[in-house]
Amino acid sequence: MNIAFPAFFILILILPGFIFQNAYEKVERTNIEKKPFDVSSSLAFFYALLIHSTLCFILVPITGNEVDYKLCIQLLTGSKNLPVAELTSISDNVPKILAYFSSSFFIAYIVGKIAQSLIFKLNPYKSSLLAFDTPGTTNLPVNCLILRTLS
Repeated sequence: MNIAFPAFFILILILPGFIFQNAYEKVERTNIEKKPFDVSSSLAFFYALLIHSTLCFILVPITGNEVDYKLCIQLLTGSKNLPVAELTSISDNVPKILAYFSSSFFIAYIVGKIAQSLIFKLNPYKSSLLAFDTPGTTNLPVNCLILRTLS
């Protein structure tokens, strides 16, 4: 096995984190804040780790399937000597693997949008229940304009 499949597997594992991050941060079609690639990729890795661990914690008891972590490590490292039994177990479970990854992508998008709406509702810097009403600071440009005209 060459390096192409482990790189593809790593990308597929981290992709839910990027989907979550894009769904959480994107409000309109414009991107105001540009983050460096290392920051966005480390956040995506963290979000993907949370999503995958939560899904494994929830789905393994429900479905009764076990995750073969030894096989995952072998796939990530590009091991050239995979036994035929492990290859047949992968090929027999392709629909389950596709369902897991597609559900992780969908859940990452939905959870990102839910988190975004919660932040917008609870953001103290916008008009919400948690916002403080400080007099004098809400009309700061108007106050500066009045002071300029008076002086």
